[in-house]
Amino acid sequence: MRESQTASVDAPLPPDDGHVPKPLRPVIVGLLLILGVQSWLVVGDGIWGRPANLYALGCAALIALLPPTRDRLDGFLQRLRNPTAASRRVTMAAIFVGAAAYLYVAARYQGRPFELRWPDEFSYLLQMRMLASGRLWMPAHPLADFFDTFYMIFRPVYASQYSPGTAMLFVPALWLGAPLWLIPLLASAAVVGLTYRIVTELLDGLAGWLAALLVCSSGAFRLVSNMLLAQTPVLLLSLLAVWAWLGWRRRHQAWQAISIGLFAGWAAITRQVDAVCLLVPLVTAIALDLRPLRWKAAARSIVLMAGGMSPFLALQLIVNIGITGHWSTLPWTLYASRDNPQTALGFHRFDPTLRPASPLPQKQAMYDQMMVPAIQDHQPGNLLRNWRDIRLPLLLRATLVHPLLIILLPVGLLGAFSRRRWVIAASLALFVIFYGLYLLFMRHYLAVIVPAVAVIVVAAVDVVASSWPARRTALRTFLSLAMVGLLVTSQPSPNRLGLDWAEAADLGRTNQDLSILGDRPSVVLFPWDSARIPDEEPVYNVESASPDDATLIRAHDLGPRNRELFAYYAQRSPDRAFYRYHSGARRLEYLGRARDLADAQRPLSDNTGG
Repeated sequence: MRESQTASVDAPLPPDDGHVPKPLRPVIVGLLLILGVQSWLVVGDGIWGRPANLYALGCAALIALLPPTRDRLDGFLQRLRNPTAASRRVTMAAIFVGAAAYLYVAARYQGRPFELRWPDEFSYLLQMRMLASGRLWMPAHPLADFFDTFYMIFRPVYASQYSPGTAMLFVPALWLGAPLWLIPLLASAAVVGLTYRIVTELLDGLAGWLAALLVCSSGAFRLVSNMLLAQTPVLLLSLLAVWAWLGWRRRHQAWQAISIGLFAGWAAITRQVDAVCLLVPLVTAIALDLRPLRWKAAARSIVLMAGGMSPFLALQLIVNIGITGHWSTLPWTLYASRDNPQTALGFHRFDPTLRPASPLPQKQAMYDQMMVPAIQDHQPGNLLRNWRDIRLPLLLRATLVHPLLIILLPVGLLGAFSRRRWVIAASLALFVIFYGLYLLFMRHYLAVIVPAVAVIVVAAVDVVASSWPARRTALRTFLSLAMVGLLVTSQPSPNRLGLDWAEAADLGRTNQDLSILGDRPSVVLFPWDSARIPDEEPVYNVESASPDDATLIRAHDLGPRNRELFAYYAQRSPDRAFYRYHSGARRLEYLGRARDLADAQRPLSDNTGG
């Protein structure tokens, strides 16, 4: 068989329902819809939303039942289903621009912060500072205990616990002097545009539009859209790899094979577990596509893909060796073993003798308040209960814009796991498996599976419509309009269905208080306040790659050990002012200049000469 003899994906694939026998199709689809209703009642708590949601459903039903309006609208939907190659490109660009504007406005409308608030974001920004200065890590600080903080490694070097892929994508914001939220926002908009393009080729243009709208409207996706987190980069890079694969299936050009490897390799050093969930289906599809090729053509494609991946994998090996001292140990693994013991993938019998190595009280408090209960609860016997009562409801609430869409999920599986559509949809199954092994299950983790859930939902439209041919047009019109109506009437607003969150109020107040401090250069000491939320940690020196280069240095107040810090900066920056921040009263206490504080700490004999 010649290299070019592969299935064409230039045109959308025809409707497919998983090869269900025609006589049984209405019965099976009907039963799956009943299962969907039961799932909505049990997992979705039977929430139907606000009156506006019901009005939207009523209008969709009325339009679908009236032949004149239904037929006119169906003609429009048919044009959406079968776009030309040129219109697909234009639509993708328009969706990118529209998604960027929508995500920005939605965040502003909800009052979500555009400043860094989460410990993860500070760790990524520090990594960006290092990359911008040409470094993957920095030497350990001589007084590292004063700068110890969440998700940073301080010995044997100073580095982020995260792999470099996310910082590599976001570091241009520092070079350009752009707001830190801009590249995450643009990357999120690109995810929405790619969702349209990929789903259009795997299903049809209408499904592509609906999937893009579902992704853009997801609470989990909106949440991370303006934050320095890894979920958006790993999702973007994985979708780019899928897009490159779609082109490679048609032409098998060298640059397409290299692109697959490049994007997959970058994703692999961005967030490893998510990359496995998103890319294993793609690797499986590529293996299936290689089978019909001649062995030379197959070998050539494999070598080119591996070549595209190799620079990124080599970079990760350099990071592992330089930070942890071992090629197979990730920085995240080193940090977890030290300060978050018993939190690796899998189930661990709780051992109370294992504690964080860091003496910081906030790390100890964080471990006790968050990790210990999670470790104790994350046991094999509790797995099904946790998924039923906590994880599955959170997954559906965070990925679907409205609970009523749960009804379409069971029947959507028939269409989403047929042909090559499972390349997207299967990531949901892998996500459930791998995150079933992890003790934490947080809302922003779910952003990476939003496209998979969207594909399953939109695949239900054709499966239901084709099950009752006499009502095909009415059913397709109703389901499409109902989906759009629920999306429009469930947008962010002051109600329990539309709000996202990104809280860190204490840290926001602290940053505001320090922003007006005009006495620079300075050091601000932070004593531990047990009333403060542990992970709203203010000691992050993100102004520069090294704390010593910052004009305002944040450090822990270590009591008698502060004399070490006074002496250290008396030698390097004697005029640097020292302050102590009292978080409860939101008050800055002036302590003095570095040289004066160092002199005051010397024994009397040193000051008098004798």
